Amino acid sequence: MREVPYKETLAFAKELACYRAAPSYEKVVNDISENLQEGMLVDVLKVDYAKDSVNIEIFGNVKASFEVAYRGYQKFENGLRRRGYNVVKSQFDTKIQQSEFLIKLRKKIL
Repeated sequence: MREVPYKETLAFAKELACYRAAPSYEKVVNDISENLQEGMLVDVLKVDYAKDSVNIEIFGNVKASFEVAYRGYQKFENGLRRRGYNVVKSQFDTKIQQSEFLIKLRKKIL
């Protein structure tokens, strides 16, 4: 009796399931947009779809006082965590008139 190679078929099915479970680019952008706080602007957004996760890098600025800007950034970060994103790197710097932020996120697929 001839053996049928199912490994490749199963690997392909798993890959399709990962693609289906991955959040769309639109969903990622909506998650970010819905959590932006007053005065926050995104300058750069990078979204990389890896094999089993989505890696996101957001760089932007906040035009508000330090206290308001930092509280807003914390709400932004916590809101994304609630949506299933893991914070890989979080950086918040302030200058006289504005603050800058960089956040790197990862969302596991399946």
